[in-house]
Amino acid sequence: MKFLTILIICVNILLSNSWSSWSFYDDFDGYTVYTTGTPKCRFGNTTEKVVKENVTAEINAPKILIKGDTRTASCGEQITVSIKGVQEYYIKTTNEILVRYTYKTSGIYFTRTMPRDCKTETWDKQNKKYYCTFKEINPNGTLQ
Repeated sequence: MKFLTILIICVNILLSNSWSSWSFYDDFDGYTVYTTGTPKCRFGNTTEKVVKENVTAEINAPKILIKGDTRTASCGEQITVSIKGVQEYYIKTTNEILVRYTYKTSGIYFTRTMPRDCKTETWDKQNKKYYCTFKEINPNGTLQ
């Protein structure tokens, strides 16, 4: 009987110690991903006239069926959208978290993919947050 009690205690200790060290357990809730982009304003008929219009940014991870925020701001302003519950592996390897910037009046849109199109990336592993700032979003020429 003593042997069985000692065995049960040892198994409980081993399981509790190993459970907290499993990487999938630590990553179960996933990261909150924040993306920031600044869509430039379009030129009108001439390169001197700037057309001010609202731009909507929408973030999605379609392969894992997670839909994130949608935000609208005036062109030339910084827009940040976020999506919750994304696993670290998915962020690092898939290039399938998409942010679509749609210009309201003209209907022109650009899609940015992360992490491929990130100019800067920051990981906050302690708080489970990932930050991406996109490269230029320019409706007047090629994307850089």
